[in-house]
Amino acid sequence: MNVSDFPLDLDERQLLDEWLAYPDLTSWHIRRLKEAGVSPKCWIAAGEMTSPRIRAIGRTFIPDPMGEAAYCLKVFDGEPAGPINPDSSIPLVDLLAFRLEAPDRWYLRRGKWNLVLGKDQFVDAMAEGRPCVLHPTPLDWLRAECRGACPLDLAEAFQATERYWREAA
Repeated sequence: MNVSDFPLDLDERQLLDEWLAYPDLTSWHIRRLKEAGVSPKCWIAAGEMTSPRIRAIGRTFIPDPMGEAAYCLKVFDGEPAGPINPDSSIPLVDLLAFRLEAPDRWYLRRGKWNLVLGKDQFVDAMAEGRPCVLHPTPLDWLRAECRGACPLDLAEAFQATERYWREAA
């Protein structure tokens, strides 16, 4: 397997096609997620999950059948389509992979680090001048039933918040 066979500059269609090729969660994966404190309604609300094998390359990943087992979430630019929000026009911007054994390390397929899981909740809270719970890892965000937000790059989240308040003033 050659790393150059997996470019990082995927468009939304290519990203979705790759996602669809990943294996679905098995009963073993589901049991492990439940044991880790993640409810099934949460990964459905988060836009479903898959269980690819990956190879980490820095802070990004590529699919690799000989790689490490991981859990993978779609990352949207807002709230994903689903039972809570049937609007499917929210763009898919990246895929996030993590391992239950090391939840404080996660990887993005395209490497778009200025993203936030739960971005819609983060932006709404800022606009309304109320606090938003920030979770340190995607697993913590999932355990909280996708309430609050998880900045995928904390430094970028702080900069975005500062820009927002400067522009709002």
